[in-house]
Amino acid sequence: MSNREDVLIAPWEGPSSYNNSLTIVVVSDNGTLVQKLSEAIVDVHEQGFYQWKLAILRCFSLEDIVKQSNYTGRVGFDFIVICLDTSKLFCIKWATTFLDQVHPDLRFRRVILVNATGLAVSRMAVDAHDIMSFCTHNRIDMMNADVMKPDEAQYIAQRIINYMEVSVGVKTGIPNINI
Repeated sequence: MSNREDVLIAPWEGPSSYNNSLTIVVVSDNGTLVQKLSEAIVDVHEQGFYQWKLAILRCFSLEDIVKQSNYTGRVGFDFIVICLDTSKLFCIKWATTFLDQVHPDLRFRRVILVNATGLAVSRMAVDAHDIMSFCTHNRIDMMNADVMKPDEAQYIAQRIINYMEVSVGVKTGIPNINI
């Protein structure tokens, strides 16, 4: 197997998966959180020296993207960011409903949960144990930040981009390896 042609490359992994363009879906039931986090991700991408283009899709559900793709053509995405508004009582139920729309193979290292309000445990409308058990049960990682504060939004956007690059295998060609 010395020839490059003999090597089988899975199309959903490594450099061939993103073709110099990565698409992120930022979803929440709160439009302000989606807007702030999306803008922060775009700002971090513009300030960095990335060799890939960034496309961000903002929506309230994946059904919106599917409906839009009927008009614009086939739409694919590489990574999903779920912005959880922990000030709402039924945010975990909403996240569960959304996550049911994602194929189980794409949940691991392609979906991340962001506690976008940055509320303290005592101020959340839901129990922190419920959030942690939701993440454990669905095998998704979680990050915390208050995206309404510009510096925290920039910091979480940088972490999301780094996480996404490792998950897709942008630098190494092998997903989930950070060298």
